Amino acid sequence: MIPAPRRLRDAPLRTRLVVFLAALLAAVQGVAFVLVDRANEASARDRLASELEVGERVFARLLAQREQQLAQAARVLAADFAFRSAMASSDCATIRSALENHAGRIGADVSLLVGLDGGVRAAAGVVETPLPGLEALLERAAGGATAGALALHAGTVHQWVAVPVLAPLPIAWVVLGFPLADTVGADLRQLTSLHLSVLSIRAGAWTAHFSTLPAPLPAALASALGERVPAAADLRVGDEDFATRSLRLELAGAAPLLAVLQRPLADARAAASVLARTLAVLALASLALSIVGAMAVARGVTRPLSSLTEAALRLKGGDYATPITVARHDEVGVLAGSLEQMRSGIAEREREILRLAYQDTLTGLPNRT
Repeated sequence: MIPAPRRLRDAPLRTRLVVFLAALLAAVQGVAFVLVDRANEASARDRLASELEVGERVFARLLAQREQQLAQAARVLAADFAFRSAMASSDCATIRSALENHAGRIGADVSLLVGLDGGVRAAAGVVETPLPGLEALLERAAGGATAGALALHAGTVHQWVAVPVLAPLPIAWVVLGFPLADTVGADLRQLTSLHLSVLSIRAGAWTAHFSTLPAPLPAALASALGERVPAAADLRVGDEDFATRSLRLELAGAAPLLAVLQRPLADARAAASVLARTLAVLALASLALSIVGAMAVARGVTRPLSSLTEAALRLKGGDYATPITVARHDEVGVLAGSLEQMRSGIAEREREILRLAYQDTLTGLPNRT
């Protein structure tokens, strides 16, 4: 019984060939898999970064469109004849009633009539005193332009618009505040598949006021944000990693707001995971086929070598009559031909030795031996 080889180099040639080819293929496929996986990861991150940039532009466009719609509604109030008549007569009750009625029709929480000096002449709704960011908003509307901004009011993120009351020069401003509707986040989510959160910071701590993230992730997002928030980064919220892009919404005199656009990294990695699984299946299948092919190649190489080994053993035992026939034209065939020439040469010399031993060289007759 032949003992098992202790090392691979002591193993049969067929085994070494199969192991070498399989190990080589596995190493090549492993390196290729790692490179492809890293390329997919980089591609997914680049795609996420591009989506976040597009999402930021879409968010700005949605706010601008909503601001235009709200400003148009405010212009209707500013151009209302009864409202202007009440302003001319300084009838505060009529002005307040007009502000309340119009605000109720267009969905505004707060409606103000502000004089050119910045003083609030009439107001409808719950109004903080002083109103945060009002002075900065009116500065944006200076010269008879329409201005809009996001600001925090009574713990809720509002979109504010200010339009001038013209006669024909500006004589006052109508300022309307609308709560940031869920439709903004829903529209952004539908158009870009991104989550939107709006937060404010006070005393170094963030508070989430609006978010499309499922509970309790908005609170976790507020805890995960630091005092210095980069424009784009990966952020772990709860138990999930998000690609994050933040946009500061600054309005002088108001609490700083931060709009955060996010998308789970798992969404971007899903396609890469499918590709990785496909590559893994293909790698295993190709490895199995390669092992089968390597075994066939090894058998084709070692079988004629086994025949030559048997022939060498016969020659060692003194059998010079059996010819060595290996029908190959490669290196093994050349070796077999050389062994056959050696066999025939040895057989010829054996016959000559026997003839000289038992036959007289002069007469050709058997000698005394």
